[in-house]
Amino acid sequence: MQNVNDMWLHFKTTCLDLINRHIPTKLSKVRRGLPWVNQNLKRAIRRRDRAWSKWKKSHSQTAHSRYLGLKQYVQRSFRAAYWNYINDLICPPNEDGKSQGQKRFWSYIKSLKQDYSGVSSLKHDGKLVTDTIGKAEVLNNQFQSVFTRDPDGDPPDKGPSPHPQMASFQIGVAGITKLIKGLNVHKAAGPDQINGRLLKECCDACSPILQLIFQRSLETGLRGFAPNKLLILPTARIQNKCECRLTLMNSL
Repeated sequence: MQNVNDMWLHFKTTCLDLINRHIPTKLSKVRRGLPWVNQNLKRAIRRRDRAWSKWKKSHSQTAHSRYLGLKQYVQRSFRAAYWNYINDLICPPNEDGKSQGQKRFWSYIKSLKQDYSGVSSLKHDGKLVTDTIGKAEVLNNQFQSVFTRDPDGDPPDKGPSPHPQMASFQIGVAGITKLIKGLNVHKAAGPDQINGRLLKECCDACSPILQLIFQRSLETGLRGFAPNKLLILPTARIQNKCECRLTLMNSL
């Protein structure tokens, strides 16, 4: 009988290998310009600048009137393009899910920040910790406190269970297919680096394989999904930025 850990590792490495070989990627660049400034608006800005240059050289009334007209046109077009961009962020026109529009909206809100100070000050035992080493120690102690340390020796015997034993059951391919089709493809991948879009697009091929892995895990009582690789992030509370809560980032 094949180990469930080996089965999961083989499935994971195969998916990642197919992603690297068949899914094209590109290196995204930081966009320094304003996203709502399109080509038509850029042409209008260049016409306005040329009209200003001609007016500075000639000082004629005709050139000045043309420059003022182009200046007002650029201002109106700029405001219209800006609010159209905001409306598309808040109410995306054709979206199969709401999360993508919300992600774009909050990315825009985050871009309006003027500075980034890192981790905010933390409260520990009624004191405000502001230095870097102190904040690291506070977060480290908080991370350790959420885990339970098992005592040495055998676990205590609780006696016979008063509840009846659950009957054995089989995990079906149809149920896994239904769960995969309900995945939100706009969410980021977990520590296993398998994107939800890949599982959803290859649902018919992945469902039977996952059914074997889940059924073997149920029969053997082993969990082969890299439980030792969990990402835990401190997230500031909205009410009080000095208080943090732990966010566990696991697989889809």
